[in-house]
Amino acid sequence: MNDINRVVLSGRLVKEPEIINLNNGTTVLNMSIANSQYAGTGKENYVSFYDCVIFGKRAEALSQYLHKGQLIFVEGSLRQDRWVSNGMKRSRIKIVLDNVVLTGKGKSVPEKAPAEEKQVKSADGFVDDIPF
Repeated sequence: MNDINRVVLSGRLVKEPEIINLNNGTTVLNMSIANSQYAGTGKENYVSFYDCVIFGKRAEALSQYLHKGQLIFVEGSLRQDRWVSNGMKRSRIKIVLDNVVLTGKGKSVPEKAPAEEKQVKSADGFVDDIPF
């Protein structure tokens, strides 16, 4: 029986992704994304940071389009790296990406809010915030 190891999440790129070309010719793209969870009224949101990596031709192609602050959706699997540093056992979990969905440039919230937002009512009388 195989265990399930799948991760699907969205988040913003914390910094510019780093592309590395290994000696064996493999291209590696390392990135870190931040994902926040609503903590409730009057409380600070909880933010988690995730290290992600993608390999090969997709890494090369994505490196041109990913930028700090961009909202992306990712899917992949967890991989634990283990090593010894100064006699202490260390480990880190990364998400090895299979899919990346780009959502646009920079932050999704405009710097200046529009003066008037148009609300559309559906046939049942509810306000529809979905723009499509």
